[in-house]
Amino acid sequence: MKCVLIVFCFILVGCESSTATNDQSEMQEICGRNDHSNLERLPVYRAKVPRTWQRKDPEPSVSIEDTKTALCEFTIPDEKQQIKIVIHNFPLMEGKSIPPMAQIARWRNQFSVIDQTATKIIPQAYSGFVGYLLEASEQENPSAVMAWALQIAPEHHATLNYHWKIAEASHDKRMLHQMMADLTIKATGSKQLLKKFRRDIINFARSIELIQEIPESP
Repeated sequence: MKCVLIVFCFILVGCESSTATNDQSEMQEICGRNDHSNLERLPVYRAKVPRTWQRKDPEPSVSIEDTKTALCEFTIPDEKQQIKIVIHNFPLMEGKSIPPMAQIARWRNQFSVIDQTATKIIPQAYSGFVGYLLEASEQENPSAVMAWALQIAPEHHATLNYHWKIAEASHDKRMLHQMMADLTIKATGSKQLLKKFRRDIINFARSIELIQEIPESP
């Protein structure tokens, strides 16, 4: 019977070895989106990134208010192949949010014929985020994906929303708005390559955190 395997665990344990040790990684900042008033992007996230990964950011002169544009991209080179990792966030519009499982469903539908037996949906909870990790691949070709759909945990979101409502400075309101945003991390490549770098990609995704501490509850 075809089914999707949902693994109920919050600590990911695998047999893959990491290709990047601690001294081969560095903490990097990732900016959020600008708004319609100017092109300034505030540093919202930070993550531990292997030094061998190649990073690409949108040009400072280009607006990334449109959520179809990635906050930044990383490439993992490996001989003639590569893995592409894209980071998006989705600041809430009028309090509306996309449920993480809706993101997972959208990614699954992007496959022509998904390999149901190899599909995993793994709950996530770390650094104030909650959501899911999807691992999936095409049934008859090497295309595969590892993708995280994350949201700020409800209790943190309520606190951030409270402080956003009472904030007076434009800078503070923009930062809090970005901090409340949903977050996605999507790595695409061949099955073989994603398996090779799986532990590094997981370590990277789990290292992502907000730069600014969440304020105290009211």
